[in-house]
Amino acid sequence: MLVRRAAVMVGMLVFALASFAASPQPVGMLNSAGSDNVAVGGVTVPSGTALYMGDTIQTAAGYARFTLSGGAGFVVNPNSKVRLTGTQSVELVKGMSRIESRGRELTLIASAWALTPSPDSKTGRVSADVVVEDSGRVSVNVSEGRLTATNKATKEVAVAQLGRPVLLPAAAAPSPAPQPPAGTPSGGTRTSAKTIGAYVVGITAATIGIAAIATRPETGVSKSDFAATQSQLTQISSQLSQASSQLTTLTSQNTALNAQITSLNAQITSLRNSLTQTTTYNAQVQALLTQLTSILSSLQAAQSSLAANQNAINALVAQVAQGTPLTSAQQAQLQTLQAQQATLSGQISTLAGQAASVANQIGRLTPPVSPT
Repeated sequence: MLVRRAAVMVGMLVFALASFAASPQPVGMLNSAGSDNVAVGGVTVPSGTALYMGDTIQTAAGYARFTLSGGAGFVVNPNSKVRLTGTQSVELVKGMSRIESRGRELTLIASAWALTPSPDSKTGRVSADVVVEDSGRVSVNVSEGRLTATNKATKEVAVAQLGRPVLLPAAAAPSPAPQPPAGTPSGGTRTSAKTIGAYVVGITAATIGIAAIATRPETGVSKSDFAATQSQLTQISSQLSQASSQLTTLTSQNTALNAQITSLNAQITSLRNSLTQTTTYNAQVQALLTQLTSILSSLQAAQSSLAANQNAINALVAQVAQGTPLTSAQQAQLQTLQAQQATLSGQISTLAGQAASVANQIGRLTPPVSPT
């Protein structure tokens, strides 16, 4: 009976601590977006949004960029959709995404194909465009390193590298995408003060219960066994008290953080109400908005050029897929287009950084008259 009660109390503690430790961790971050809205899990979000396993990133007419915690970067083309299936795993559901990575652990799922990178021996990088067509076929065009495509169902293997684009057949029945554990929101959660308080109460109750068991002998238990069990339960009770103290501290910190957030929200609301109070402030904002509009116009032009180049590349890929080899001129054209894609990607990244900088300047402007 004594051992059974101790086991019940310890089980309560393990369950509480396991529940507390189950909060999901971010696997990446949306670090830039085009002029059009980008949705994560069906909700429009800004640049800087944390990404969690199970999140879907979907674009409309614009582009999106995100980075995984392992360092791999992705550019998601317009009208495309990707799903984060792990810390180093991404599923391309539809459309095109450009991959830029330095690691080997990354896995990209496209239709029934698993694509794994092998960095270039000189640059240590992998850079490639992957397109999932509406029919389910997958085209892979590599500009650095190579990608190995494996189909687990048919055991087929294909390799794509510079100058050798490949077109992979559609899957008969794609496997369902991995889902996050039941009850875990796609955008992650924050532990509330009420939840932490429940853990504190549960652990305190377990501590009191174990202390009661440790001080009451049971019929049928030898003195030596009871003394040993009593010592173990006393140690567990001490550990539970320490855990309860830590959780109490965490509750206080969480309460203080919520108060800070409430205060910041009030300040933001007050600042928004004061935007129209002075013409000088409005003039500064207008000047920065004009600059931002010019940058976004250049960004859109670069994106259009990138899309046009990709269409030309896709046409050459389709020609190879149909069994017609590329002529020398077409091979040279393909390499030129790939080099232009890399240049345009760099321009887009630079322009996106400039746009973010101007947007930050707008955000840092303070009205001359302090809001009350």
